[in-house]
Amino acid sequence: MSPIRIWLNRNFATSLHLMRQLRENPDGTPVEIYASHVDPSSPVLAGADHVLAEPDADAEDFVDRMLATCRRHRIDVLLPVGGMAAIARRLAEFDEAGVAVITPPSAAIDLLDDKAATYRALDGDPLVPPWRSVRSADDFDEAVDALGPLWATGHPLVLKPARGVGAEGVRFLTRSEPTLDDLLGPAAPVLRARQVREILRRHEGAVPEFLLMPYLSNPETSLDIVARDGEMLAAVPRRKSGRRRVLDGDPSLFGAARELVSRFGLHGLVNVQFRWYQECPALLEINTRPAGGLFQTELAGVNLVWAAVRVALGLEADLPMPVLGAEYVTITSIVPLTGVPAALPSPVGLPSPVGLPSVALPENMPAAVSAGSAVAAGTTMSAVSAAAGAGTGTVGDRPQRISALTLSTTPLTNDSTPASA
Repeated sequence: MSPIRIWLNRNFATSLHLMRQLRENPDGTPVEIYASHVDPSSPVLAGADHVLAEPDADAEDFVDRMLATCRRHRIDVLLPVGGMAAIARRLAEFDEAGVAVITPPSAAIDLLDDKAATYRALDGDPLVPPWRSVRSADDFDEAVDALGPLWATGHPLVLKPARGVGAEGVRFLTRSEPTLDDLLGPAAPVLRARQVREILRRHEGAVPEFLLMPYLSNPETSLDIVARDGEMLAAVPRRKSGRRRVLDGDPSLFGAARELVSRFGLHGLVNVQFRWYQECPALLEINTRPAGGLFQTELAGVNLVWAAVRVALGLEADLPMPVLGAEYVTITSIVPLTGVPAALPSPVGLPSPVGLPSVALPENMPAAVSAGSAVAAGTTMSAVSAAAGAGTGTVGDRPQRISALTLSTTPLTNDSTPASA
């Protein structure tokens, strides 16, 4: 049987473990995994069978180069993160090239990547918490006046950009002046209201859209979803509060997620995040890409990334019923970058996309190293997010480049508790 060639471009560090799940797919189908990234220290490059140059997502010929690379390496399935919207706009060309792309429609990506546009599209829906748009100092003052009563009743106000990944740009607002505790305690994402007002006035006319809204309460629940043309085929909830993670969630969130998937015609691997406002579910955001924690759903006995590959190839998802209830915490480990070039070749400026290289990695490369001990390729430990930077170390007597990761799926039994940091 010929292997299915799967390319993951500019995926999160945690996709290293999606690669393992693809190789360990329940069908026993052989796969050949290609990866590319702008960061030569990305752990995903260490897990691939072949390393490709990552085309510049801002270049006019980005999609052309993606197509050329797919044709050159006879890619069967593309799981994009970088440049997803541009790729989705030209799906017909990938289909003609024989490439199945795991992505929602471009219209859904363009809308849902903007949190303010998402809330506007859902105006009047009970899932939408109170919020105001901020583009200027005057907007900010009006928003504070409108939401001020919530601020006074114990709901912290949060300012965040309409476009951003994770918690990038999220700031808590306070009217209080700095105290000694602020200097002695850990750094916090807090800004004084007057500071925000001054910043907005200084940059009048050049401010991207922000949302001002009350802080949404824990627990946060993310639903990792496999969808097909607006139909939710499977969903696994991940609830977190503090260090502890649990694969479960309020039953009402399944119905809410199903309606959102249908409303926006979502397809492929997506993620819907909820929190709580006044004891009711509130939509935090809809991610049109796989979440960084997707791999954790294997603790429910399902392989969502492989199900998405099957759907992309026109097959049924063929998933068992997820088994919920697993509890776990995250820990830290490292991934050797043995065999990964320290500086990846760039396709920018090449005379032809055909020149994009493929670098085969050694078969005997260790899968991971944790606290000085090797972790086998079949381990249940998995990465959540890349820590800052990469460094060097040694394996045996050879210097090795390594990339730090935060790993997870260390199970907790009912009578155990996570160790304190």
